Amino acid sequence: MSDEPLIMVVDDDDDLRDTLVEALQMVGYSVSGKRDGIEALEALRADARPDLILLDLMMPRMTGWEVYEAMSAMPALADLPVLIMTAMRSADSQRAPAGLDTIQKPFALQGLLERVERRLESTGKKAVAL
Repeated sequence: MSDEPLIMVVDDDDDLRDTLVEALQMVGYSVSGKRDGIEALEALRADARPDLILLDLMMPRMTGWEVYEAMSAMPALADLPVLIMTAMRSADSQRAPAGLDTIQKPFALQGLLERVERRLESTGKKAVAL
């Protein structure tokens, strides 16, 4: 098993998800990509416990907020660190619970990588060196 932190990228935009998966892998993270919230929750219930989840808000079948609320209701998943990715403006991000990190789309890849690094380090996980 790998020592690299495992990151789950959940986004219905195939191009963005694939780009993020590839970019995160290139800097040394283990990464899994999920097309939507239902696929992500199924993987999480099957013991695919990542160190960080990058979660899009606007997705079909199940929104990012619905995924976050479902995770929060499950003791085994409630403490997973989440970084919300959203194209929505401040009104929707105000819905975020205190301490939940959000990043506004579109974002610079370097900025996202720095946020991932800080978020992992804040949970005691060793981030890769950028």
